[in-house]
Amino acid sequence: SDIVLSGWSDGKINAYSDTGDSLWMIDNAHPGGVLAMTLSHNRRFILTGGPAGEVRLWELRTRDLISHLKEHVANVTSLVLSDDDTYAITASRDRCILRWDLRQEKRVFCHMQRMGGVNSIVLSKDQSNIISVGQEKKITYWGLESTDHVHTQFLDEANEDADEGRVVCISNDGRFVCTG
Repeated sequence: SDIVLSGWSDGKINAYSDTGDSLWMIDNAHPGGVLAMTLSHNRRFILTGGPAGEVRLWELRTRDLISHLKEHVANVTSLVLSDDDTYAITASRDRCILRWDLRQEKRVFCHMQRMGGVNSIVLSKDQSNIISVGQEKKITYWGLESTDHVHTQFLDEANEDADEGRVVCISNDGRFVCTG
């Protein structure tokens, strides 16, 4: 059924029906607040991130904690799941983008931005690149299997005082990338 999920600064995850009725809650999902959340493609679990650098995987039906992944040392800002839900990519203000094997519950790859935290990531439609924005004021393309970035470009070449990128998304057909 259709539900609306929301994460809150008090650390709770709430679920609501499409009419707005409260369905259930996970208390203390992340002490200090739920900063990022995504629903799996198979709609069986949710992935959340918090201010202590923790990434947690929750079963949606029972709301049980399935996995607790901890390697980030700052706010987790963005989460992406592969199309088959076997791996997760997480971004943080600690300048790292981590790829996790969810079956083995371990980190399998790390990308590190030179300066400033990462605010948002998206996976390309062919799942070969990660696109990020953050405090560097650049949009960066990372190859999934390469530690160095493939391409980087300032968000606003004409304005050195431009603000950092807060969010990045990709069109459904994969042709366009949008930043905010």
